[in-house]
Amino acid sequence: MELFQKKKNKKGLLEWKVFPPYDIKSAEKRLRPEDRAHEFATSDSRTEVDDDTRLTSPEIEMVADVNDHILQLSNWHTQITGEAQDVVTGLTEEVDADLGVKKIRSTFRKKVNQSLTKFKYDVDNIYLPLKNAYHRMNAFQLKHCISNHRAAEYPDSLLYHFALIIVMLFVESIVNCIFFAKGSAYGYWGGFMEAILISSANVIISVIAGGFFLRQFNYVEKNMNISSYIKKCSGLVGFICSLVILVFLHLSAAHYRESILRNEGLDVVQTAEIFKYILAHPLELHDLQSFILIILGSGISVFTIWKGYTVDDQFPGYGKVYRTWKLLDEEMAFFRNKLQHEISGHYDDAVDASHEVLGQLKSAKKQLEGIQGKINALLTSCAGHYDQAYNGAVSLLTVFRRTVQQIYNNPKRFCYSDALLRTENGLKKIDFSKSRTDVEGLLLNTIDDFEKMTQNFPAKQDVLLEELENEQIKFLDDAAIDSMIQRVKDRKEKQTADLKG
Repeated sequence: MELFQKKKNKKGLLEWKVFPPYDIKSAEKRLRPEDRAHEFATSDSRTEVDDDTRLTSPEIEMVADVNDHILQLSNWHTQITGEAQDVVTGLTEEVDADLGVKKIRSTFRKKVNQSLTKFKYDVDNIYLPLKNAYHRMNAFQLKHCISNHRAAEYPDSLLYHFALIIVMLFVESIVNCIFFAKGSAYGYWGGFMEAILISSANVIISVIAGGFFLRQFNYVEKNMNISSYIKKCSGLVGFICSLVILVFLHLSAAHYRESILRNEGLDVVQTAEIFKYILAHPLELHDLQSFILIILGSGISVFTIWKGYTVDDQFPGYGKVYRTWKLLDEEMAFFRNKLQHEISGHYDDAVDASHEVLGQLKSAKKQLEGIQGKINALLTSCAGHYDQAYNGAVSLLTVFRRTVQQIYNNPKRFCYSDALLRTENGLKKIDFSKSRTDVEGLLLNTIDDFEKMTQNFPAKQDVLLEELENEQIKFLDDAAIDSMIQRVKDRKEKQTADLKG
């Protein structure tokens, strides 16, 4: 329930609802004390009232109207005091320093346990694949005489690695295009098509020579056999053949260029004659640009062979085995870092929560102080409203009796006195002092309690954070994490042994 209900005024602004005072003028228009006095004084059936200590029937009705208003005032007073007490009680239950500390401690440990459970689950799932990958890597190293635990050498980014090869392909194509365009029947476009075919052949053969044949030449086994030597020698033969093909390709390109410049286009028969001429006279070139073309193509060949050779580890197959283990090992390291990060985050959350508790204590105290002022104003207004209602009853009775006196033409008869309002049918008496004392006392005591909790909380906060920091350090220690991982490994090994048994 809202402590002080609000309403919108005509301007659309929110304002506090207040209990309306007794409207004396409206009551006089509604109850018509003068008219009813005329009726009372001139009625033939009336028995004259000589006792000034009793209320007449019209007066009882008028006093009853005032009592209705006083009853509503009493209900409103009961409501606001009850709501004030509810708010105080609610704040006391919601903002409790000791309960806040216990909740922070409990939440921290709960979150830490959840993180530990998740970490153990992740380690449990990755342990066997990591173990098997590690054994396969060691077995591969042992079989092929690779230095123990040597890291495989391969590019960090294959995309960047091959992008450089593509760049070289286009560079050679553009340069060749310039060289071949003059003699081509289709100009630069024809020259570019011929150039890109030659450049593609150069790059593809170079990549195969370095990425497969040259790396295959590094093949070694601890116990070499015929098949091992065949693999090794085939790599060397393949590499040499690739070099021969590349040399022939570059010489052919240079001779072909010179021929199309001399003959302005070649047919199939002339092209075949060129290849025969190359075999017979490979170095008989007459144009400097032809030598430049050979040097450029050879340089790109060397570069591409090196890129093909370094596309993975120099020993064929080792890069794949090593990466399989490395990815799993990095995943294990990721789980460790994730656990440490989460526990640090839980501690930071606990620190923030402790600051929030202190802020809640200060906010609750401030809120109670604000409520205290509003409650004082409202309870003071209750006494004023009661006095207003009392004055309304006095005014109604005074007008009624004064009119009757004027009709009787006797100011000494039928006089008004305050004793009339204390009769059986008179005005109800309400004492607001006790409830006001209770509410104000509750507010003051609660404000004092929050003030004490605010002053004492920093010491409790220091003790709590020191305790949680010690727990955090315990879980962040590498040795402690290694111990947890080892326990998971031991459990997994035992489960595996039980299944085999």
